[in-house]
Amino acid sequence: MMKLQRERDHKVAIQNTYVLPDRIEILRRLATQDLYSGPLSNDDESANYHGEGGFTYPGFANACRELAAWADENVPCSLYYDADADCLSESVPGPWQDEDGNWNEPEPVREVRQTEICEALFGRQLAQYL
Repeated sequence: MMKLQRERDHKVAIQNTYVLPDRIEILRRLATQDLYSGPLSNDDESANYHGEGGFTYPGFANACRELAAWADENVPCSLYYDADADCLSESVPGPWQDEDGNWNEPEPVREVRQTEICEALFGRQLAQYL
């Protein structure tokens, strides 16, 4: 049970750290809908986004290419999750000194690879296509 909770914790920390830009979030939602429900037609109102910088859904393959390109530019190869502090870091934490001058070793951290980060951001099923 504890391992499962920690799995969820690092995913929540990732989702709280990375805010997807509007276009990427919309592509993520539409591609997920396309994946589970079948192709969206351009007549389908959900396939047309008319907000700021509105666009028409480019189809599953093109959406996945754009999501993958964004992930390659913005998602690091790995992060380190400290469950006790509930935080992510781009480097392995080193020893630290407390107010009494004593050196302390950091708690063990979990390395989170880019594929897991993408699964947390885009969903496990959709991330397989990126």
